[in-house]
Amino acid sequence: MSAQRWRGFAPLRHSRLRVARAWAIKESAMMLWNYARRGWAERAWAQWYTWAIRSRLPPIKRVAKMIQECWAGVMNAVANGSPRANVRLWRFMLPSQPESPLKTPINTPDEKRMNK
Repeated sequence: MSAQRWRGFAPLRHSRLRVARAWAIKESAMMLWNYARRGWAERAWAQWYTWAIRSRLPPIKRVAKMIQECWAGVMNAVANGSPRANVRLWRFMLPSQPESPLKTPINTPDEKRMNK
């Protein structure tokens, strides 16, 4: 990210709105996957971890703790340039949504054949 874009990103990083802070933390973490050197990646991830833990946002803190538990695996994924590692990580950030009791199940053609 260029210096100009990073300066434009500052209001979100310092916002009091939880949604803005969560988005800023997520976007910052997404940028961390682009490091080529393990040493620089570890420093950047450590700074991100500190920010995430102090964010007072439970979903962000949960992901930060998960990263700490899997620190070696995350660093290996960054160092090896694993393209799907960031997708797997942020999948845990999405809250699971309970299904509405008003929804009726939709049968696919395969399920219809199985029910006959």
